[in-house]
Amino acid sequence: MIAAVRSFMSNPDLRKVFGKVVEILVKQSLPLRIAAWALGGLMMVMMHPALADEPAELGDIRIEAGTATPAEKGGRSKVRFRIINNSRTGLHLTGISTPVAKNTELVARVGSRETSVLQSIGIRSEETLDLTTSHLHYVLHPLRKALHSGDEFSITLHFTGWSRSTSIHVH
Repeated sequence: MIAAVRSFMSNPDLRKVFGKVVEILVKQSLPLRIAAWALGGLMMVMMHPALADEPAELGDIRIEAGTATPAEKGGRSKVRFRIINNSRTGLHLTGISTPVAKNTELVARVGSRETSVLQSIGIRSEETLDLTTSHLHYVLHPLRKALHSGDEFSITLHFTGWSRSTSIHVH
């Protein structure tokens, strides 16, 4: 809930609308105040979709087997890892970021040679998303520095409403 309030209040347009709601709560008649309370509560819930997606306890989610391919500065590296969702709620991975690359793309193999870039992907409750296969992985590009076997760097996985960092080993 705190994440929802922070996200909501960081948007100047929403703060302005919420200010009007508060003004009605203080100065208007009882029916308008009741409507303003309802509108304010609805805005808090509707404007922050992460509430339904945010796990109650992040300890139920593991990220493991993080590896990347070696590549030169300016090149591309494939990043692979596994997300184990042992929570009671589904998750929505919206992307990753890392200081070692300018861009990241979630690439899915859809045929023998065809690929498609996905904007996001879901992970059901009590299931594992395996990005260690040849069919699904992230690509980092262009690299801001060379990645050599034995190197280690961090990535941040962005889920709807929260994020988590993990280490990636270059092999």
